[in-house]
Amino acid sequence: MRDLKGVPGPRNPVLVHHPPRVIAGPPAWDTSHRDDIRAAPGWGSLSAPLDRHQEDPLSRGRIIYSLVVILAGVAVIAGGEWLYSRYGNSIDNIHKRLASVGERLQEAGSARVTFAAEFTPQVAGPTAAFTGTSMIRFGADSDDANTEYTTVEASGKEPITAKSIRIGDDVWVTSPVMKPQDGRTWIGKGTARSWGNILADPTNELADFTVWKPFIPQVTRDDAFDGWDSKDMADLDGAPYKYEITCGVSSAAANPGCAPPLPDRLGNLFNVIGSPMRYQAWLDDTGLLRKLEVNISMAYIASVDTAPKGGGHPQGEYYAHVVFNLDQFGTPVTVTAPDDADVTTEIGVIRTK
Repeated sequence: MRDLKGVPGPRNPVLVHHPPRVIAGPPAWDTSHRDDIRAAPGWGSLSAPLDRHQEDPLSRGRIIYSLVVILAGVAVIAGGEWLYSRYGNSIDNIHKRLASVGERLQEAGSARVTFAAEFTPQVAGPTAAFTGTSMIRFGADSDDANTEYTTVEASGKEPITAKSIRIGDDVWVTSPVMKPQDGRTWIGKGTARSWGNILADPTNELADFTVWKPFIPQVTRDDAFDGWDSKDMADLDGAPYKYEITCGVSSAAANPGCAPPLPDRLGNLFNVIGSPMRYQAWLDDTGLLRKLEVNISMAYIASVDTAPKGGGHPQGEYYAHVVFNLDQFGTPVTVTAPDDADVTTEIGVIRTK
């Protein structure tokens, strides 16, 4: 029971007071049975004794009312103790713990984030998948990261490796199979690139933790409590606090952070969020995020595109699944932009194999 409301008592009975009758003679019954008598001046005539088996309706009502009040009090106390032991004292704390994820990461300063991400078409189409590790420095104004992609998979192609650097909104990427003709190593945002299919660019932000993290603190109090301690989530050692937040399309207008607007680069591919977006978060005792799992459905619909952008778009609906695991908090991380001399000025770069 999450909300315990007070239980109103029965209406007060209306008692009609009768003045006691004055009896001149002795009582009309045998006084040896006084222990059987519950005479109540003001409750009718004294001339009619009350049998021990006769119910007193007023007393019964008072007993029932007292029991209801006692049981309600026990329920409130038990509920409060349960919330305290399971949730850290209050529903507000349940919400605050999740909403403070960004603050806790900034206080930690940095983390290692391992990830696995994939695109799957609902019906048919190209696929892509990414695995790797990011060393992220969390700042007040931006999150910067060095990322190594262990695998970049495009359907029909051999897996490859890649590296990227993110500083704020600027991202540079390099790979042994992406070789600009000018001989430079890094590819910046001004250069088009083909990674084997339209979904396989590792900088499309699906596997970038820094673009999903800002949406977690936007969770509402009700959504946080409703998703708290989901039975559909497995336990994670060292992370006793877990949340499952599900967002339907209809709720997006009322709650801008749920479901989130798509990141810039992912938004170049898709412009509509489909079936309910869901994310699951595991937190440790200090409030640090230890794991984040995101499931989201996306599509591109030309008729609703009010500001078409260049480039192609996948056809049909796609499901995306991403898992991030965080550890090594506070590890020193240095993120440095590549020298301009190392960034290609080519218009486009095509994968060589």
